Amino acid sequence: MRHYPTAEMSSHWGQLQVALSPTDNLWVITGPSGAGKSRVGRYLGDLPEFIFIEGDDFLTPAEKANSGVVDGERHTEILDAIIGEAIKERQASPGTVNVVVACSALRVADRNAWRDAVSSVNDTIVRTQRQQLSYSPSFEYTTRPNRHGDLYPADNQVPYFQGAPNPYTQNNGYYSGPSSGPPSVLDIPTPAIRPIHLHFVVLDISEQLSLETVTNRQIRDGHFVSPTAVPAQFRKLQKPKKWERDCYKQECLVASELKVAVRQHIAGVVGGWTSCTCKLCVP
Repeated sequence: MRHYPTAEMSSHWGQLQVALSPTDNLWVITGPSGAGKSRVGRYLGDLPEFIFIEGDDFLTPAEKANSGVVDGERHTEILDAIIGEAIKERQASPGTVNVVVACSALRVADRNAWRDAVSSVNDTIVRTQRQQLSYSPSFEYTTRPNRHGDLYPADNQVPYFQGAPNPYTQNNGYYSGPSSGPPSVLDIPTPAIRPIHLHFVVLDISEQLSLETVTNRQIRDGHFVSPTAVPAQFRKLQKPKKWERDCYKQECLVASELKVAVRQHIAGVVGGWTSCTCKLCVP
């Protein structure tokens, strides 16, 4: 199974980057063929604050030869495998990076499969936290919920954009906590186990543009998805319902603008400039 680990990348002051997340976020980039899921995912995966999982990698060579068209049972197997791998990767890197997945998730049922799996994991985490953490004044002082409702150290509350001014501007750049000197390893609390915040970024594309993009891509790159598969995808496509507030609709843009637009949306949610609308925060 191929993964796309975070790349080493020098930071340029003034170039907006997504800060390391104060919450454990899982981003699912969805949409029909040609919408730009893999392009956006690979772009994000090349940044140091992301890990990218390509949903197409879960198809067999024979399935790719058939333009990725599978029956209902096999579709469920593939979707479950992608979800399982994404959750495993998310839990393996708590509080350090954003995990992003390219996955069509064309139907409400597909997105509900993601929600159900993440909800099950979160229920387990919450039960574990309640069992392990006893209430005391000292606990209340040292940990508190952030705007997402997660518990984590009180001296680590302010997410910020890399490329923006450092929020720790006093005391020679050190956090002004109980002591005036630089923090030692013993001063840094162990990160709390935190629930997963699931987000969908829905790449909106018309059937005509999808058909044109898929046709040109196959001619140019020999991509496995054939233009003949596009109409069936749009027959299955169910755009997010009104209650699916965890879905962010991204309008169709040229490739270079699309990548930046998605990155800016993620940066806004992670940095707190945009409200988190995941099911954990907005039931």
